Amino acid sequence: MRRRWIGVIMAGLIAAGGGAWAASKKDLTRRDSRAAVTVSVTYLNPLEKGAKDTLDFAVEMNTHSVDLDPLKVEELAVLRAGKAEVKPLGWSKPEGGGHHRSGVLRFPAKDASGKPLLPERKGKIELRIKGVGSPGERVFAWELPVK
Repeated sequence: MRRRWIGVIMAGLIAAGGGAWAASKKDLTRRDSRAAVTVSVTYLNPLEKGAKDTLDFAVEMNTHSVDLDPLKVEELAVLRAGKAEVKPLGWSKPEGGGHHRSGVLRFPAKDASGKPLLPERKGKIELRIKGVGSPGERVFAWELPVK
């Protein structure tokens, strides 16, 4: 009888997509609020919303006092993984303007020498964005694998 209940519970978890162990958007989102600007970044690849050959991050910026239009996010961001640092391939799906902007930063999954940035999807990655509302740098970090 006990085995049957375990089987029923396991079948339910599998049918639900293993939600008890899968990373959620909340697990993959990092926030930084300072200098009157809140920046939220979600690492999309573990949600299977990113491309296979890039590392993708949804970025949202919100404020009520700073004009965000002049920011060229793709020029202000870098991704660090281990000793490697790469610049974005681009800023796609841009939306909003003025005080509310969002889009997706896409980074190459390999460094300049062709080595994967995240071998075996393990390690720490940091998305660094400078000059958003202040001269400092905002750091968004994930320890992989995300659980």
